Amino acid sequence: MHPLRSLSGLRLALAMLTAASPITAFAQEVSPVELKLREALRNSMIQQRTVEGERARLDAELQALKVQSDRQIADLKRALAEATKQADADKAVADQKLKETSEKLKATEGQAAALAGSLDKWKASHTQLAEITRQKEAERARLEVENIDLKNLVKDRERRNLELYKTGKEILDRYESFSLGKAISAREPFTGLAKVKLEEQVQDSRNDLDDNFVKTGDSAKVEPVSSTNP
Repeated sequence: MHPLRSLSGLRLALAMLTAASPITAFAQEVSPVELKLREALRNSMIQQRTVEGERARLDAELQALKVQSDRQIADLKRALAEATKQADADKAVADQKLKETSEKLKATEGQAAALAGSLDKWKASHTQLAEITRQKEAERARLEVENIDLKNLVKDRERRNLELYKTGKEILDRYESFSLGKAISAREPFTGLAKVKLEEQVQDSRNDLDDNFVKTGDSAKVEPVSSTNP
């Protein structure tokens, strides 16, 4: 049975005994059983007040705990909402940074590809330039050898030209000194006209030698032969 119902029954019994006690007071004194019942009823009432006070205290504590729990739940919800909002903002910032980083990475990859292409072109140009340089160096060496050969050839031609010039000069000198008297003594039929013709031929030959003589190097020091009559 519930304690409150027991207390209500005890109160009812105590009230009946109290109401009946004036009637029976004159007839007889209070019996020991009644005294025990009254004592039990009084103790029960004291216990009831104690229980009701404890229940009120527990109800108050429960209400306080409920209010505190509701406040904590509200604080947690508010903190969760703020954390969610901040997390969304952080995620948006992170997504933007990730997008920018991805774009920079793509740009860097494009630049790297362009640099690689430029490097390949530079390597090809360098190889081509090295080949051209090698060919030019070979051509220069060949021309240098040819130049040396030509110089030697020119020196040889100058030497021969000088010798031919000297030889021609000696021949012309001999013809020029060959007078009409010597021709007659040599029994050659020279006349005055033949002498003039011979002198003209000698002068023409001398002019040809002077015109064709290459005046380079040491041969330039040789003076042209002048025309002198005997």
